[in-house]
Amino acid sequence: MIAALCLSLSGGCSYFRTTTISRPEDGLTIVLPGIEGASFVNSNIAQGLVDGQVPGQVEVFDWTSGNALRSLEHLSDARRVSEQATRLADHIEESHEVFPDRPISVVAHSGGAGVALAALEKLPEHREISALVLLAPAVSPNYPIQRATSKTTSGVWSFYSPLDAQLTVGTSLFGTIDGEYGPAAGSSGFNTKPEGLTEVPFEPGMMRTGNLGGHLGGTHFEFVREHVAPIIRRSHYFPLSAD
Repeated sequence: MIAALCLSLSGGCSYFRTTTISRPEDGLTIVLPGIEGASFVNSNIAQGLVDGQVPGQVEVFDWTSGNALRSLEHLSDARRVSEQATRLADHIEESHEVFPDRPISVVAHSGGAGVALAALEKLPEHREISALVLLAPAVSPNYPIQRATSKTTSGVWSFYSPLDAQLTVGTSLFGTIDGEYGPAAGSSGFNTKPEGLTEVPFEPGMMRTGNLGGHLGGTHFEFVREHVAPIIRRSHYFPLSAD
């Protein structure tokens, strides 16, 4: 998390916001940043989804204050997490009202996973999204992930790596976004394994697509293109003609 902060501060000010790959009604994929907020890190995630030709729109939803210097505050501010989760849930609801039949998926990195998970819990009982993809989630392994799997039609995918020092040492010192101290689910996996959860551990072959196993490995645009975009395409029932 601290490394992500430093990198984001050196990454410039022009970041990915929203793009339309095909018709907006074909789908919506929402990207949640980590505690650093809008940066090249989440821009890379969005670009990987675009390159992977996920259907419809791709947008970055910045739940932070917008100030990377407040990253540790974003991590520990439970009120912000709850408020922004409500904002995200409302955004999903509003998107369904505009295009009732379009599939919606969420991709969340690091601390953004806490906001995404809380947002799904705040959705009305009848409302579901297509898929939730967690990249290096900075939430506790004890998090009741079954609350999220029950709010998706295709499931939850969680990419984790034991090599992620920020989710071992970092969360042991500063805590996870849900307030526990120790290794996060993004380094060790979730303790509960409900139906609908697919955990994907880091493996050396992922290095070919830029994922070296660290905290930002899963955000590399090539990794997202090859490993995450296919999940979103399948969950939206909108495969590429070449697939």
